[in-house]
This record gives sequence, structure tokens and C-alpha cells, in this order.
Amino acid sequence: MNRLSFCLAVLPGFFGLLLLAAQVTADQPNIVFINLDDADRDMFRRKTLETKFPGIYDLAKKGTTFTNFYVCSPKCGPSRACLMRGQYAHAINHRTNENSGPPNRGFTGGFTNYVNNGFHDDDFGRWMKSAGYETVFVGKHVNGAKLELTVPAGWDHFYQSRGSEYYITHRFTNRDRSNPSTERTGADEYRTDVEVDDIVRIISNDLSDTKPFLIYFAPFGPHTEGKALGGMIDTNMSDLWPNVKATRQADYNEKNNADKPLVYRQLPPLSFESELEFQVEHRKRMLATKSVDNGIQRIVSALKANGLYDNTLFFITSDNGFALGQHRFNGKGSSLSRSSHVPLIVVGPGIPVDATNTALTTQIDLAPTFLEIAGASSKPFFDGKSLVPILFSNNPQQSSGFRDGILVENWESTRRNPYVLNTTFTQLKTQSESYTEWADGSIEYYNHTLDPLELRNMASQLSGNQILAFRSKIAELRRPMPEPIVTIESPDSDFTEFIGPPFSLRGVAEDSDRISRVEIVLLNEQTREYWNGSSWQEDRVVQQANLANPNGILCEWSLEFSPPEPNQPKESYVSIARAFSTQGNFTRNVTVRRFKYDSLNPVTTLAVPRVRPNKRVFFSGTATDNLEIKHVEIVIQNRITKKYFSGTHWVASRTGLRLIPDEDGTWEWTSPIFQDGSFVVRARAIDEAGNFEPQPLSRTFTVE
Repeated sequence: MNRLSFCLAVLPGFFGLLLLAAQVTADQPNIVFINLDDADRDMFRRKTLETKFPGIYDLAKKGTTFTNFYVCSPKCGPSRACLMRGQYAHAINHRTNENSGPPNRGFTGGFTNYVNNGFHDDDFGRWMKSAGYETVFVGKHVNGAKLELTVPAGWDHFYQSRGSEYYITHRFTNRDRSNPSTERTGADEYRTDVEVDDIVRIISNDLSDTKPFLIYFAPFGPHTEGKALGGMIDTNMSDLWPNVKATRQADYNEKNNADKPLVYRQLPPLSFESELEFQVEHRKRMLATKSVDNGIQRIVSALKANGLYDNTLFFITSDNGFALGQHRFNGKGSSLSRSSHVPLIVVGPGIPVDATNTALTTQIDLAPTFLEIAGASSKPFFDGKSLVPILFSNNPQQSSGFRDGILVENWESTRRNPYVLNTTFTQLKTQSESYTEWADGSIEYYNHTLDPLELRNMASQLSGNQILAFRSKIAELRRPMPEPIVTIESPDSDFTEFIGPPFSLRGVAEDSDRISRVEIVLLNEQTREYWNGSSWQEDRVVQQANLANPNGILCEWSLEFSPPEPNQPKESYVSIARAFSTQGNFTRNVTVRRFKYDSLNPVTTLAVPRVRPNKRVFFSGTATDNLEIKHVEIVIQNRITKKYFSGTHWVASRTGLRLIPDEDGTWEWTSPIFQDGSFVVRARAIDEAGNFEPQPLSRTFTVE
């Protein structure tokens, strides 16, 4: 499709639509969409591209870079689900990376949720296929993707990689079109290279200039390798860029964060060790991106060799941003722009050359854009809007008036040892501002023109009318919810064991019309009585939870529950939570959680340590309890040096080893070789409720 065709296609009225429908598929441009994983905006600086990533740079200077482009959910899983559906995460009920778990705060997401909602077979791949496109998917899908034995309906060529391994990667492909199957790459096969090999082969063998195609390439780089074996760097590049340095501005290791919400205030200044780790991490991220850049060059070369390049549009972006020490934060999922602000590079026929576009845009605009390029009808449920009206124009006025606000939302907490950061918020981005409401009641406001690095939270200077205007815009952008959602974050699963009382019940409530109250019903399962706040009674009674952010879209709630000591050592309770919106709507699908009270401590025995001839020491004992034993902790101390054994070496600070007993309660452990000396070992068990013996058992022994 040439530029004139696009101009005609976006003309209002019947004739524009008629001309669009009349386009023949041979005139439609091909689309290559490349979605990196965790690439931060500094990686896309023009100077960085020019000196480090020539493949992306060569494309960028031939096209347009959108500089005000955001993801609407700064976590991989929700971001990818939103992208493929063109909708906000709250609209598709896909709020977290995984289906369940403590970081989710009771919300849900993940691949199973995506499939159960019917989206696996109904995303932009299927819509583009219906529009006459040959569709190709290669790389990372939604987080938590299993090795499904079914290919989603939208993808003719489907090559899904899963897990956090750059080597020995598990994949599910329809390489054999009649028999889709799983496969695993070798220990010497780098994930990005293998994925690009498949794309190049598909371009050469399966695509042609008679039918348009969509290639969605989702490489894993530069996502961290986590605990995967083999690391994240292509071994062929192990010596490249040994001294590459990260760009560090005033937001790095922010000196004064007293104006920030509690999530950031609890983060201490970066240690020297952390700074060294971040520098190592930066180099690995750059090298993983270099592999993606090499792959892009190979894809471009394959398109040119097969006569397909000239009619191809390229879209290059990332699923979210990333921080390495900015605002003392590490990773993604924060309210600050380092997590959500990523570039978008668009290149191809009719796209302004070496240009920038400042329109306020987001990744949920891409699905509507692809559909309009394909000549297909928009979906009525889209939250995003097509970029076509500004894609082929370099008119600043048109760009500035494209949109006046988008949402950035996050529910999942972020774990940064030893901190659990409850990064649950809803945020409004305008052309030059960001306004954030946190579930804990905190507010952030930044003017990006005056403060592009978000160093000073100006929320305290907002007037009541300004806050009301921001809130009204958020309400306008959010879809109405069928009913309020209320989660029970703690206890985080049925029959969680509490030491208690008091018990601290807590969770999060959400509704587009804002939360007015959360009600909790507490039932004693043994006596079938209800708690009224001070005693048990036979009649059902409702407790009002404390709200951290009353009248907020997201609102943390809590309830202290302190019944008298029970007559028996163990009791179980049922907690039922229901939320109400300011408009009177309430939770019909209530959340129910059971938990137990356990007042008994476990009983631990510790045998006399046996020193073997090779100077290894054998420790053993038993641990019993009315509930399950969580673990046995043994602490070994040198009586002369006062140092503690960590399991591998001696350290100054107190440390213990955690041992899991067998089903019969016995536990044992054999140490490495000890040097001669006098030692003491202390042991105690901890049960599922957190109970433990106040005084651990101790034994002394000598190695000589």
C-alpha cells in the first residue's frame, strides 16, 4: 500500500472506506514487528545506536522515532497480552506475570489466564490472517506460556520459546506443519540466533511478493537470564565491550528521595557492590541486545535478497523499560518512566525519513495500526487507536493533538531483596505530565518538560481542581468493571498458618468507579460463630476494613483480628471479603480464604555431633509438631573466633542452615571438612505458622 492509498484510507466517510476495502492484497505492505524484552530507553539513544547497534541505527535514520511512546503495563506478561489485544490490562483481566503467587497480591494473569479468557486464538495475529496476511510468530509469548500442543489460530508459522534460558531453550513449533511438537536447543545454540535462523528460513522458503505477511519477532534479549545455565551472552561475544559504561544522569542513585512514595523511600542509597553489579549487568544487557541487532541485520538482508524489503514496514520497540539504579530502583514495574517509557521506531515506504514524532502513543495502538494497514476493520473493544493518521505525516500540530491521555497500570509487587515493594498503582500520562495514584494512598506528579528525570514529586503543590481533573481523565480512560474486585493478599492461600493473635488480614480492592468500603466476615469453623470486633456471636456480622486509599480506583485494605486465646491449640477461620464502589456496585464473586491459628511450638531433638576421621561432622535430630514443620535451622559457631558457618565458609554475622526433615520428622546434615577447633551447634524447628522453641537446643563438639 503506497502513501496515497493510506491518505485515502483515512479520509472520513463512505468513499474513504470504500477505497480502503477495494485495496488488493498485493498492494498491502508487509510488516516486521520486533518487540525486545526489557530494553531501556538509553539503549535507543541515537549515539548508542550509531556506535553499538548498526542494524537498528540504519533503520532508525531511514524512518521515524516516536519519542513519547509508553507501555500501558510495565511488566512483561501484561504488556504482551495488552499488545496483542489492543486493550488495557484491566479491560482483559490480565494484571500479572504469572497466574498466581505472593507477588500477585491476589490478582491474576499469566498464560493460563490468557488462554482461559479466549485470547490465545483471538489476537492481532488472527485478525491479520483474516485480512489476508501470512502470519509468523517467533520468540517469547505471554509469560508463563506452557509447551502447548496446539498452535493458536492466528499464526501460520508459530515458533514459541519459553523460559529464561538463552541456551538449552525449550520451544514449541509447527516446523512440521502436520505435527506441531516440542523441541530443545543445544547447549551451544544461542537462543536469539536460533530464532533468527527460523525467520530467515521462513522468509526464503515460505513468503512471497504476492501475499502480504506479518512477522512478529519477540527476542528474549536483553532480559536477564535469572538462574538459567549458560548466561545471557553469546559466547562468540564474550570478549566484546569489556569496558562499556552505562549512561548515568541525576536520577541514578537519587540523592534525596524524601518526596517519593514509601516504596522508593525505603530503598537505601546504592552500595558500592550494587553499583559494580549494575555495571556488569549493563554490559550483559548491551551484549544481549547486540545479538538482537545482528539478527535484525540478517532479517533485513534476507528480505532484500528475496525482493521483499521495499514493501516492508518495520516497527521496533520493547515490552517495557528497565532501571539499573535510577531512583535507587532495579528492574521494572515502577511508576517512574524508566519502567514504561520506551521508544518506537517505524521504517518503511511512506514513513518520514530521519524524523521524530512526539505524539502521545502506547503499545496498545499497534494492533489497531496493523489492522488499518491491512485494510481490516477496527475492533469495537480497542482501547488503543491507529497510528496511521500520524504515521505518514511529520506535522507537529497533528502529532500534538493525537491524544490527551493514556493509562499506565501495575498491580504486581516487585521483589528486591530484602524488600517487597508494593508497586500497585494507576497512572495518567499526558503529553508532558504524569499523575499517579497508589493503592496505599500516595500521589505522584511530575512535569516532564520541567523535570524529565522525575527528580521532584510535585503532588503536594497540585490544587484540588487539578487533582479532580486528573481523576476524571483516568475515569474516562478506564472501562467500567462488571463489579469491584477484592483480593485477600494475606493470608495468601487457604489454610495459611498464623501464630496470632492478633492476625493481620489485608488485600487490595479495585473498581473503575472507585472503592468506598471493604467488608469482611470472619467465621470460626469450629464453633460456627462470627466475630463482631470484640467477641464471637451466633448471628452473622460484618466488619469494616481500614482503607489506605478511600475513594481510590486501587485501594489497599487491612483488618486487625484479635480473638481471645482459644481453648484448643489450633483453630481455623474463614474470611470473606466484599468491596463496594462509590456508585453502590459490589462484589458478587466474593473472595474466601481460610487460615489457622496454631499456639503450639514444635519439639526438636539434637543428637551429639559425630566427628568423622576425615573431619567432616555429622549432625542429626528430629522435629515434631501438631502441624507441618517448615524447616529446621541449625547454627554452627566457632567458640574461639566467634564466626558462624554459612554452609560454605565462615562469616562474622550470625547465619544458619535450613534443613527440611523427612516425613517421619528426622533430619540430618554432613558438613564439609572443618579445621581443628571447638564449636557449638544450636538447632530448632519452625512450623508452618512460624512457631519455634524460644531456646534452641545446643551441643558442643571438638574437631582435632
